[in-house]
Amino acid sequence: MPPTRKRPFIHQSTTSLSNHETNTSGYTTRRKEQLDAQNSALSSLSSDDDEGASTPSTRSRKTFLRSSISSVTLARKRKPKREQRSSSLTKIMIAGCTLRPTAAFDTFWHWCAERKAIDDRRRAGESYPWTEDKYLQQYYFCNPYRVLDRGCQFLVREVIEKGSQEPQEIIFRILLYDIFTRIETYEMLEERLGPLTWKKYRRQAYVKVLRDAYAGGMPLYTPAFMKILPGKRENFYNHLEVLERIMNDDLASRMQNAKDPAELHTYLLTLPGMGAFTSYQLLLNLSYSSLYKFSANDYVVPCVGSSSGLVKLFGKSVKEARKSNRQIDALIMKWMMETQDEHFRRLGIQFSRLGPNQLPMDLSDIEHSVCEVDKYSRLVHPTIQGEGDRTHIRRIYKPEFARVLPAIVLPKAWDHPRQTSSLMRLPECSLMCTVEDIIKHRELDDDGGNEYLVHWQDSSGDRDTWLTEQVLSDTMGGKEALAAYQKKQFIIDYIGDVVDCVDGRWFYVYWEGYGPEDATWEPEENLLEDALEAVTYFLEKGVKRRRRR
Repeated sequence: MPPTRKRPFIHQSTTSLSNHETNTSGYTTRRKEQLDAQNSALSSLSSDDDEGASTPSTRSRKTFLRSSISSVTLARKRKPKREQRSSSLTKIMIAGCTLRPTAAFDTFWHWCAERKAIDDRRRAGESYPWTEDKYLQQYYFCNPYRVLDRGCQFLVREVIEKGSQEPQEIIFRILLYDIFTRIETYEMLEERLGPLTWKKYRRQAYVKVLRDAYAGGMPLYTPAFMKILPGKRENFYNHLEVLERIMNDDLASRMQNAKDPAELHTYLLTLPGMGAFTSYQLLLNLSYSSLYKFSANDYVVPCVGSSSGLVKLFGKSVKEARKSNRQIDALIMKWMMETQDEHFRRLGIQFSRLGPNQLPMDLSDIEHSVCEVDKYSRLVHPTIQGEGDRTHIRRIYKPEFARVLPAIVLPKAWDHPRQTSSLMRLPECSLMCTVEDIIKHRELDDDGGNEYLVHWQDSSGDRDTWLTEQVLSDTMGGKEALAAYQKKQFIIDYIGDVVDCVDGRWFYVYWEGYGPEDATWEPEENLLEDALEAVTYFLEKGVKRRRRR
């Protein structure tokens, strides 16, 4: 009899079963002098706004703020022991937690200033490279102001403020654009179908246009982050079904009646395929419309990238702070938002604010930028570790596609008093977007994958949500919860072999979450009880050889 290892539970994973299967021209002396006058802690910078309103990331911890930052103390170092590892600040105190900034903290402010300056130079008609920093010339980075990225500018100009201003129609256009987050797809739909309205919406008409475009080789979705939605048909078909559900739920009324942004975000999280990251990005897109009645500084969802970025900005001290205050990530970002002018002055940086009203970076901009600086620090501060093991940046900037950017357009809704004033008393932070536990899983019929029923931290059971493995992995705490669940459940990855023995057939089982060295021989009777489909699949499609013992 083959050796076996006793395992208390056996579940099959249909996902794995199916797997069996410089030029510096254009730079003036004046510009160089201005750059040289800035603090040299950061080399100058460069990039493009061509695609994506945000970075991928993966995701996310939701945090809602009601309490103000307390006990914030700034202190200067006289002589840093290791300049490359420390900031010109010794420490800061936020909500009773001591944080010690690294050199990446000062880099953050230099990055924000130079990246915004690059955008200004482009819009002024200056020529590439717009900066002297080799990294920003070579790699793609989003703008510190989210609204200035190309996708958001299109959203404001062509989606929200063009067309009917009826609430239902505005919501429909935002949802339709948000599905793909790709300008070319929205323009293609408009060209083929005419004005895009909920009143004249017919699913099959949209499906035909999208199906033909996809068959012709046209990418439909943004490359910035994954938008996978399981279902019985194509991805875009499933997304259109979710769009219809949201419209039938009357999101416009929900937005008008919501008492705070958390209520809206909680609703979005209950939708199929909506993780904390994608739902927060949709919430930000909705905030550019007049239907959104809260301040941008009322709410933030730290993503996996920005969580890693904070570790680079504050080192081990932020990890220690998280043990005593689970809201600390959002509180740090709120403090950074409130003290941004002080840091620019401290470092001698001239920061170009946004628009004619000279708007500072809001809370979502800080979160957005911390995520970008997490990537930038891989190049500038390779010895400063964040979370995860990424050391390179994949997205290369392509200057051959550089173009003069149009004039900035800002959301008209931002002029409304209810969006310019924060709530009188911000709610306490919660971690409703951090996975606490996985309750169970189920198989998906269409692609053979699994969905997992997730329980969120600090929430009741009525908010438990089904998430795909991709969305779960991109959600704060998701990878850890999945690993713990798999170890507890012993999910079958696939069956690799079968032998006939005196006491019956034995199958060689590979377990999800374990290496090949952990594969075990299991008796058929055990598998038939808990994993009949895995056995059937293997016998019908996976058998390459049999042998007797």
